[in-house]
Amino acid sequence: MRLFYSIWFLAIIGVAMMSMTHKNESASFYGITETREIYVNHDTAIEIRKIHVIPGQEVRHGDLLVEFDRPELDIKINAIYHQLEALKTRKQVNDNEVRSLISELKARKALKISELSSQIRQLQAQYNLNRRLTSELRSINVGKKRNSGNPTLVKIANLKKEIELSVHPLQVKIDLFERELNSPDTTLNVETESLEKELSLLNEEKKRLSIFAQVSGIIGSVNFKEGEKVSPFEPVLTLHTGHPSYVKGFIHEDVYNKVAVGNPVRVVSLADSRKHVTGEVISAGTRIVEYPVRLRKRPDIQIWGREVLIKISGENQFLLGEKVRLSTPEKEGANFFEMSGLFFPEKTYAGKPDRTHPDPADRLTDIEVSASLGNGTSPEASGVLYLSDLRKYLVISDDTEDKKPVLHLMNSQGQIEENVVIEGLKKVNDMEAIAPGRAGDIYIACSQSYNKKGRIPKSRKLLLKIRRNGTAFRLNKKIRLYDLLRDAAAEYRDALWSQSLLRENKAPDIDIEGIFYRNGDIYLGFKAPFKENRAMVLRIRDIDAVMDENRLDGRDVSLWKTFDLKDHGGGVPSRLSDLCLRNDQLFILSGALHEKDGVQKKSGNLWRYDLDEETLAFVKYTEGFICEGITWNPDEGEFLMVFDCGGEQPSKIMKLKE
Repeated sequence: MRLFYSIWFLAIIGVAMMSMTHKNESASFYGITETREIYVNHDTAIEIRKIHVIPGQEVRHGDLLVEFDRPELDIKINAIYHQLEALKTRKQVNDNEVRSLISELKARKALKISELSSQIRQLQAQYNLNRRLTSELRSINVGKKRNSGNPTLVKIANLKKEIELSVHPLQVKIDLFERELNSPDTTLNVETESLEKELSLLNEEKKRLSIFAQVSGIIGSVNFKEGEKVSPFEPVLTLHTGHPSYVKGFIHEDVYNKVAVGNPVRVVSLADSRKHVTGEVISAGTRIVEYPVRLRKRPDIQIWGREVLIKISGENQFLLGEKVRLSTPEKEGANFFEMSGLFFPEKTYAGKPDRTHPDPADRLTDIEVSASLGNGTSPEASGVLYLSDLRKYLVISDDTEDKKPVLHLMNSQGQIEENVVIEGLKKVNDMEAIAPGRAGDIYIACSQSYNKKGRIPKSRKLLLKIRRNGTAFRLNKKIRLYDLLRDAAAEYRDALWSQSLLRENKAPDIDIEGIFYRNGDIYLGFKAPFKENRAMVLRIRDIDAVMDENRLDGRDVSLWKTFDLKDHGGGVPSRLSDLCLRNDQLFILSGALHEKDGVQKKSGNLWRYDLDEETLAFVKYTEGFICEGITWNPDEGEFLMVFDCGGEQPSKIMKLKE
């Protein structure tokens, strides 16, 4: 009997271990890393003017790749330009003629009024003299009846009517010519406006002849030479990311696996298990396809399975085309001791902790000032940017001493090692957002909001473009962004973006908290306005041209996106507090105040918006703090967030691994 129980026990253990093995197998599958390849082409026939890259060259986001040429486009632009000049000349001549006619009519009117008024004055004087003489003769009784039929008065009345009858037609002609002069609907004005719109479209087409890198990566192939003609949509060159951004996995048809879109997947290199990342399923095949030869154990035997596409961060150590093992964490088999709970219920094993609402207090670190800088106080951190070449963080503060343009260089432990001044700038007030631009440029935006005195000082309206050389920062360009937005919104009141900013009969009341730069455009994230409880992001096209000309055309501004950022803790709407662009994903910070146990609590939220998929996903929640800034550190594979604690406590940092 004891032998029977022993065999029975071993059989149960064997079944459990077989179940465990089967479960692990069903949760694991294999794939090959791939990259996003971009084909650079044009939708019309063009000629290659200049190619700025060679195969294998590493390029950064925003770098100029190739310049095309369309001679017929230049001919059209020149033709329309000359037509516009001719129309403007004709309009000027026509306006001068109309003004001349108006002046002539006004002169005739004035002359007629002067002549008739002179006759009236003479008759009035004669009448007054006769009346005075007759009044001295008592024998003559001059009454009202006699006066009413007086010939002189009749002549005066007739002359007044003549003034009215003579002047009215002249005034009608004057009004007609003035309306023609000021009307926007004249034939010449309509033709001019039509040609200006056409010229604007052609200039936009010409801008599209310069192609910039959409992502940082490596040039794959260059298929043409300078001077060659290219057919529409024919690839001129290819660009791919330096590291894989996708994994194409295959699940054997005989294996049951509940992989679904949105599931996290652990990706591990088969060659080096130290290389691993966590990805996300973005596509799960609904049909059975043939396995690639590289994933077959025996290349001569066909294998079939389901195809799965997993998106991974571009910041990884995988090689292009590397074989990897894929597993779904939530399906990985329990270990033997966890399985033993099936047989020994008196034993308990704690599951994984719930990390949906982690308490960040144990991971918050105070920002401290290095002893070498004296007894300086910690900056009120409002934004942060990682400088890869220095391996340091650049911190901005919304409150600097005497409004000096001071920036802070901080190490990875949260210690301020150096304070640097922006050369060429005297004052700056309430810096709230910072973002990297093209070729190492840095953009810094002030809040553009009213201060406690109800004013917006000039130094609070600034958008700055900074050039950096090591630890030296110099002002390259600056504009008063608030003034440009206000004037453009007033001119284009019907535009959706301006309606979002303008208040009835009042100047805009705005508060910028986040910015990012992409493809030459800058995107502004607003804490206010907060219409319909949605965070708003505006886009300004070609920001460098705007800053060079110090002029903003309202047609270059658009309402890019609005986001419904419900606080993950209290469920109340939360306001945007920073933006951070990383490849094709935008990370959004938001903060809220909500009541908990009768007490007002601060809370912060981190969101991820996929620019390609146009999907918003919640990432992290912090209670008790509102995060003011976020940046990505590719060297450490982590985000760093800064918290402004209001001056009563030092600002803090928190690191968040991918």
